[in-house]
Amino acid sequence: MIPTCSDCNGLVKPDIVFFGEQLPDRFSECAARDFRQCDLLIVMGTSLTVQPFASLVDRVRDDCPRLLINLTKAGAADSAADFMMRLLGRGGGMDFDSEDAYRDVAKLSTCDEGCRELTDKLGWAVGDSGDFSMIFSSQSVIFLPGRIGCVGGARSFIARRQR
Repeated sequence: MIPTCSDCNGLVKPDIVFFGEQLPDRFSECAARDFRQCDLLIVMGTSLTVQPFASLVDRVRDDCPRLLINLTKAGAADSAADFMMRLLGRGGGMDFDSEDAYRDVAKLSTCDEGCRELTDKLGWAVGDSGDFSMIFSSQSVIFLPGRIGCVGGARSFIARRQR
């Protein structure tokens, strides 16, 4: 059964952008501003193959560390899609293994396991609840889940210290 609106009888659609749909203007506005201010980019649970999300990792400054928490390494600079993005002047993807690698780290695990390990190492014990929101709000960090994008389970997060 397809859900419909009780007021207008129209189809109910989740608040996401489906593949092939136009992104809202707010996406470009936020991405342009927020990624330049990012002190640490955490990317999790994604193949980093669908544009424009795949190229978002290249919008942070060159000195911004990037952490991928994922079951597999994704967004590597050697992919065919990345080659096309470099030709278009849109970055070079993530570099985990080359001799030139200096800022990209891949934590190969589930998102929950990776986040729990990260918060444990930072001394921000979450416990079994899995509620990370209080941790980030208490550490002077702006935590923006879903603000940049959530497509097919892929999430990009920006963590930025408040100034």
